[in-house]
Amino acid sequence: MVNRKLPHREFSTVSGECLEDTVREARILNPQNPRKELGKAGLNLINILEEADLVETTEAQLKTEFYTLYHCLYDWIAATNLKKKASEQHGQLNKYERSRSIEAYSKFNDALRDIFNRWGPEITDVDVLKNINTLTGINVSPYFIDEMKKTITGVRTEMIFELAMTIMGIQTERATTEQDSQGIDYIVHIGGRDIKLDIKTSQYGADEANMRNMRHGNDVTAFCPFPRNTLRKIPTILPRDPYGQMLSPALMMAKRLSDEMIITNEQYISIKEDLAQQIKKTEGYAAYV
Repeated sequence: MVNRKLPHREFSTVSGECLEDTVREARILNPQNPRKELGKAGLNLINILEEADLVETTEAQLKTEFYTLYHCLYDWIAATNLKKKASEQHGQLNKYERSRSIEAYSKFNDALRDIFNRWGPEITDVDVLKNINTLTGINVSPYFIDEMKKTITGVRTEMIFELAMTIMGIQTERATTEQDSQGIDYIVHIGGRDIKLDIKTSQYGADEANMRNMRHGNDVTAFCPFPRNTLRKIPTILPRDPYGQMLSPALMMAKRLSDEMIITNEQYISIKEDLAQQIKKTEGYAAYV
């Protein structure tokens, strides 16, 4: 992951401009009820940049990422609304609804990843929530704001998991859309094995998912890479120092990978010794010995 943020452009400035652009376009589409057209407005703005052949410019890339997020946001809201209704009625989504919801969540998560990749080391989850709420007003619904917090935490956890796996030298491949529909987030390649992982943000969630997987003969392993307090110690969405700030979390995650038998004890010992040597070279080593 690379931080592609330009030093002369701040998140609040660029996101604010893109919000104004999106609202303005929505009012053109539907002066009486512009909020209904905010998703389409984001897509229109992307198309305008593409037609003007401006997408490859740095400024357009900045804006395209926000317009894409806003466009995908309204499908996320529709999918979350279906989820809410199904929960209230103690029912389940039908096959078509489930397929559309997975697609909506996947696209929104990818759009959120692009924002985090560029701005993650400089912003917090509060900054992202504030931006989304300014556009949509989702904070009027405790259910929707809670689901958005879970989404942000989920994407953030996956990206920090990727950083830790890179530091450990473990090859990790993101799942395809089809694999995602089967509950797979990553394929981990280690020791000649291909292990399917479903990343969870809590140990409780991982334990519940693994029990379901066992009942249904599913070979996916649900895995919570970090305890909540580990992520809280990283104040921004992504660490400003993706190496130094990740050594200790990577060491902790290696133990969890071993405990869940995702890696062997021999592999864990090798990774632990290597990380210990790296930690010795960084400031604050005394805190870990």
